[in-house]
Amino acid sequence: MKLLFIRPPMPIEMEKEEPLGILYLMTYLKNYLEDAEVMFKDLHILRWSEEQVQDYVKAWKPDFILVSCLTLSAYYVYNLIERIKETGHNALIIMGGPHATAMPEECIEAGADFCCLGEGELTLCELIHIIQKGTFDYSTVDNIVYKQDGKIIFTSRTHNLIDLSTLCFPDFTLLSEYESYYTHIHLLDDNTRALPIMASRGCFNNCPFCSSKLMWQRKLRYRPVSAVVDELEFDTLKYGIHDFHFLDDDFLENREFLRKFCNEINRRRLDIRFCCLSTVNSLLRLTDKELQDVIDAGLYVIEVGIESFIPEVLKYLKKSYTLEVLPMLIERVIRFKIDIRPLLMYLVPNETLSRIGNASKLLLDTIGRTPYLKKYWHLDNFTITSYASCFTRLPGTDFAEHAEELGMLIESDIHLGDTDRISFIPFSLLNDIPVKTVFNLIDIDQIVEKAEQCFSIPETLDCFHCLKSIWNKIDGKKSVKEIADTISIEEKADLTVPVVFIFVLLAEDHLVLSAKDCQKDACKVL
Repeated sequence: MKLLFIRPPMPIEMEKEEPLGILYLMTYLKNYLEDAEVMFKDLHILRWSEEQVQDYVKAWKPDFILVSCLTLSAYYVYNLIERIKETGHNALIIMGGPHATAMPEECIEAGADFCCLGEGELTLCELIHIIQKGTFDYSTVDNIVYKQDGKIIFTSRTHNLIDLSTLCFPDFTLLSEYESYYTHIHLLDDNTRALPIMASRGCFNNCPFCSSKLMWQRKLRYRPVSAVVDELEFDTLKYGIHDFHFLDDDFLENREFLRKFCNEINRRRLDIRFCCLSTVNSLLRLTDKELQDVIDAGLYVIEVGIESFIPEVLKYLKKSYTLEVLPMLIERVIRFKIDIRPLLMYLVPNETLSRIGNASKLLLDTIGRTPYLKKYWHLDNFTITSYASCFTRLPGTDFAEHAEELGMLIESDIHLGDTDRISFIPFSLLNDIPVKTVFNLIDIDQIVEKAEQCFSIPETLDCFHCLKSIWNKIDGKKSVKEIADTISIEEKADLTVPVVFIFVLLAEDHLVLSAKDCQKDACKVL
């Protein structure tokens, strides 16, 4: 039995990190299915044409083709499915991952034979066993979607999650034909080779932008400590790797797990270092001793989900921490000499011009004092637009369901939204009325340069002219949307995105604020 796993290419530039989830899945099926021959083709790296994929399918003749994709790659996958079926080869095509879990009907209509919802190991094993037996009673397999007699069938959604102790170590030799994987502790400016690893699956949080709960149902499960450390030790011996990147949603959440993990690392005297993701609360909840123990075990860099420096935005994002804890966070980071990289977003519901300006200042005054940001980030009044991600719809999330109530969709097709370009602008910003805080524009060249470097600005747009036009229209009465509409009419092109982006730059640079926040004794209305 031949299983061909395909990772489709992303239509945007992305870091070419080893596909850890697919590797765990491939290794699991290879070990738990009899006579399973597994092959993996990473089209994100190979960049094969459709003809090359067709030729490979004809030559290798897989029994099953398994595709895991993000929504950004869905159109490519749908077209690829059509081309594969044109070969006449009768391999069954199974789609899985967050996109297939969120939009299974679309995947089936596009030609997939089955969609696997949520976690894949148990479901795929059961489905393939059923097919091998030739019974074809798919209704007995939970968590799948398929078409029968022209109707799309959903089986029971049981959320039957795997016992993580049964996971096999990912077999990185399945990637031996690829030389361009880069994985390293990517938060540092070096080329140290590293490998990804996961100690847990799931997250307790309920962030409206995140698709994690689609896969794991807000359940947080851990692998046995011994299994995680066994994998680390195995990788150091087999691959000569001593650097790792934990991809858990919140690696520092479980203090008991961390205690045992650190003890086991020390007992075995493993010489490793690693980075991880953490929430603000999990990092602050650790005692000084617990944090020092994790550092002694190899913790080197932490990605912290701060998300925003605006209280009203944090409330929308359902964050349980407040900005009042930031001084404590910064003090701890500096005292323990930890490198942390904040994960940030902008163009989120509840943002206004004044709040953006306040956030820019707060970022520089707090997290901007940390050694990591001083060394690796260019800190100025435009740090948010330089390093934050655009707030983006992902199918199946709370934000995707309510986006049209919260703002303007620049990109109506959910398949085309990504965090590197503006696809949504909140009404809180569009309806905000800007007020000047200075008589003349200062640092105008810097703003124009920043705008021209941004992906949102069309190359044909004269940013200097656009900026001056925006500035001249700010009168304390017109909203951001009204000014954007006026300029779009004048230029005979929809310039909403670049105009809004320039307003964000002006707010970051404290040159405009919200009219409702402007008091006569606090600023000049010019």
